[in-house]
Amino acid sequence: MYQEYDGRLNFTTDAWTSPNHHAFVAVAVHLEHKGKPLCIPLDVIEVAKVGLTSECKLVSLTIA
Repeated sequence: MYQEYDGRLNFTTDAWTSPNHHAFVAVAVHLEHKGKPLCIPLDVIEVAKVGLTSECKLVSLTIA
């Protein structure tokens, strides 16, 4: 479907931590289909490890 789609595909990400301290990242695609907006989740990934610098900038992300 996406390979034949003539319009624009917009990708978004979201990240959160569950109440039991597991970090997740989600990826979704947004498009217009037959005149209506459509959002399709593509994947939800549990993050195995996150490395931060002292300034709290993300320097590495390890996907499980």
